Amino acid sequence: QGHTYGDSLARFFYSLQANGRTIEYALSGEENGEPVLLFYPMGASRSLGALFDWPVKRVGARLICLNRPGMGQATPAKEGNVNDHVEMHCKDCVACLDHLGYSRVRVLFLCAGAPFALAFRARYPERTRGRMVGCSAWVSPYDCPQARLVYRLSAGLPAGVLAAVAGTFVSCIRSLQSTDMSTFGTSLVASLPNSLPSSVSEMNSSAEMLHSLNEDQANLLIAQAGESQADIDFLMACMGPLAGNVGQETGGEGADAATLVEGAAAWGVEYDKLGCSIVLLHGDDDTTVPVECAMWLQARTPGLVVHRVPGAQHGETMLLGIAAALRILLPRRGAQGVAESEPLHLPSINDHEQTVTVDM
Repeated sequence: QGHTYGDSLARFFYSLQANGRTIEYALSGEENGEPVLLFYPMGASRSLGALFDWPVKRVGARLICLNRPGMGQATPAKEGNVNDHVEMHCKDCVACLDHLGYSRVRVLFLCAGAPFALAFRARYPERTRGRMVGCSAWVSPYDCPQARLVYRLSAGLPAGVLAAVAGTFVSCIRSLQSTDMSTFGTSLVASLPNSLPSSVSEMNSSAEMLHSLNEDQANLLIAQAGESQADIDFLMACMGPLAGNVGQETGGEGADAATLVEGAAAWGVEYDKLGCSIVLLHGDDDTTVPVECAMWLQARTPGLVVHRVPGAQHGETMLLGIAAALRILLPRRGAQGVAESEPLHLPSINDHEQTVTVDM
């Protein structure tokens, strides 16, 4: 079954005043579902949390997604440096969770949401629950030699210069798109059925990306027959609303860009001290963040395991992988009789089985 978003995602949006700051967030999924905190990728906003309403409902969860400082009407960080930007976002998340009455949440992150998700875990481990899951996770080019050269060169620029350049670039792109963005999504969706061969659709589905797991493990993650087509339908359903909401909320992209090229130390993160299980879904054909970067991170982060998605690129793993990511995050909703306390086995770098034990 499909899902209708209507002309606006505004019904998912909320704001609050806390600690002298304006905090903006989106709530989607089941009202009484288990809370999941989403950290969105670069160029997105809380709108993405609203767009995930349908897959989140399918696993019975409640998704919370905050605008980062400076996005929309959210109050920017005061000091203007990377550490303060990350710190303020983490504090905003805590204030929002307190406001909603959630003491602990599960954490899901996409691409550039990784620094903020890891920073939240490092600062507030008592507010997280279970394993963390990420799709196409960003890896610091300051720390990782496998990162693309252009990112490593950017890491040498002063944060203020990078923020100004990134902010100007994003504003320019959005201004170019604004004239026809309202019709772009509709035309793109209309073209998808004829331009996507079934073999491509199947190859990039969440069912296929988990093909290397054994039958019991696959049953944990694949909820029902026809899941592949449901994932494709979800991607198509997202196109129109996502395109229509680009540019409606802007701001803070420069600070986000400066954050991405800094190292984990500036984020307040020590990879070897996160103390939790982390599962990353990462495309083998990712040209934005090469899979070698994810493997580099796995080698330095106890409890982190990378599941390599054959043939998948960066965006495909984020959108088509969201259903699989949610089932890994909330395994109780996967196969009947599989308890969350049981370990999850995923392929490691050497193609041996590695056990990821869930902390509660």
